[in-house]
Amino acid sequence: MYNFLDKVKESPAFFRQIAVNEQLITEYNCPINTHKAGIWADQNYFVYVTEGKKIWHIPGKSFELTEGKCIFVKKGAHLVEQFFDTRFCVVIFFVSDRFITDTIRIHDSEELSIPNNQDYSTITPIDTDDSLHAFFNSIVPYFLQNRDTNKALLELKFKELILNVIGNSKNHLTKSYFYSLLSDASSESMRKIMEENFLYNLKLEEFAKLCCRSLSAFKRDFVLHFNTTPGRWILDRRLKHAQILRNTTEKSISEIAFESGFENISHFSKAFKDCFGISPSKYRT
Repeated sequence: MYNFLDKVKESPAFFRQIAVNEQLITEYNCPINTHKAGIWADQNYFVYVTEGKKIWHIPGKSFELTEGKCIFVKKGAHLVEQFFDTRFCVVIFFVSDRFITDTIRIHDSEELSIPNNQDYSTITPIDTDDSLHAFFNSIVPYFLQNRDTNKALLELKFKELILNVIGNSKNHLTKSYFYSLLSDASSESMRKIMEENFLYNLKLEEFAKLCCRSLSAFKRDFVLHFNTTPGRWILDRRLKHAQILRNTTEKSISEIAFESGFENISHFSKAFKDCFGISPSKYRT
């Protein structure tokens, strides 16, 4: 699993990109040469497909993207499925939580009633009306010109995207999530990030980055909020997930191990037996 945003920044020759402060726009033909790849990013991003097909996977749901479709992806980890019968071209806007909330505070004064403990999906389809299609098409010329783009103008383009999305009533779930960021407590934000990403094989340093903390601060705050260490919590949540899969599906042991965040089947089997007193192969019977 690799950091998608870092990969983009490290390869400007392949990922044509324009950056302003924390925000970044990239346009590229897909470089992934494997059928499925695990990716994560410590910023949110909008994906708009200009050609081809790809599928973003999250536990229990998949999102197929074809030409003209768009999704909003929360910061965190996901699986991406690649198809090799056609090339895949895409425009992606990386935007931070802070930029989203600052834009809303300044440019959108509407007050929303946000449901308590709303379970927002980590990926949300975006309705691409004519104005949004026109917006993404207006970005392409910026990658073709042989001069630096005005930073103030670029910042306006990011704001235009956010306001365009929340101005469409069909994108009410995304709008509601954006407004929820205004009031997210630190402990609740950490809990949401952990719940959304514990099934992926991320390092503690990467969980810390998603939570906007140094590794030492992440460990300290985690024990304070969860009353256990992050490593212990992640293992317990993965084993409980594996237990549910073992009880409710016909998946093989290797499938359950992989879908529960374990890369090594022997490690999974030992941890499962230590936790439940019986091996996963015998648990169902």
